[in-house]
Amino acid sequence: SDLRPDLLRELEALGVVILRDEAVTVEVAGTPLTLVGLEDPRAAASTDRKASSPRELLRAMELPEAATTVLLAHRPELLGDYTGVGVDLVLSGHAHGGQVRVPGIGGVYAPHQGVLPVLTEGVHLRDGTTMVISRGLGNSIAGVRVNNPRELVLVELTAR
Repeated sequence: SDLRPDLLRELEALGVVILRDEAVTVEVAGTPLTLVGLEDPRAAASTDRKASSPRELLRAMELPEAATTVLLAHRPELLGDYTGVGVDLVLSGHAHGGQVRVPGIGGVYAPHQGVLPVLTEGVHLRDGTTMVISRGLGNSIAGVRVNNPRELVLVELTAR
């Protein structure tokens, strides 16, 4: 969780690179791939850092056009902020699948999206950006999941 600084410190001690409002370009099998990590606005607000809009942060990064850009962003409801700024793929979660799902209707409620949320799971396309939303493995504050099995999503990227 973005609000568990102890967990983040432990991950960093193991060599995990935490991208906090930053991008890094790596080469995978001879193909450039830019990975971008946005800090959750709530986590930034819990510190003395000023939270900026995702769109402002992404524009300021001047993402390379030659590389495929994958954004790791906690908040699927901000999809509109992730489009039109050079992001090809967004990997997200946070909505927990809506916690309670009704067959034929979908999620009943999701954090920061409210009642009958749209961005709780699956693949969504908007203005040239693809977002993959995982229902995740855990629970939100409610601590219950109904018609909403845990989900670990595997995404395979292939060069064209």
